[in-house]
Amino acid sequence: MATLTNNATNNAGIQSASWNVSKVSNGKYTFTITAIDPSQNKRTTTTSYTLNKPAAKNMTGKVNATKLNVRSKPTTSGKVLGSLKKNQIVTVINKSSSWYKIQYGKGTGYVHAKYLTNVR
Repeated sequence: MATLTNNATNNAGIQSASWNVSKVSNGKYTFTITAIDPSQNKRTTTTSYTLNKPAAKNMTGKVNATKLNVRSKPTTSGKVLGSLKKNQIVTVINKSSSWYKIQYGKGTGYVHAKYLTNVR
């Protein structure tokens, strides 16, 4: 794999090409490539490319409480959506403070972090 150096020029036989790469925003980059032949004919092309972040890998955790309430919000005042049993494995989406957002049924819910072990 080769790495392009910004504002570089390389000879290609008797022709040369130069390029410039600049970051626009939000993972978008603009590439400008200019090629010049021996007669000094010049061609320039510009293209944009967006680098997407890889999808976050979900983690799993194991319930360590006899019965663990799954809530609608990351607080004990959040509505109880249901419960999980001890040793049940759940898919963890992310952690916010001391609460985990988990996959629950066809949606999501929250459980307190101290009741999940082996989150990885």
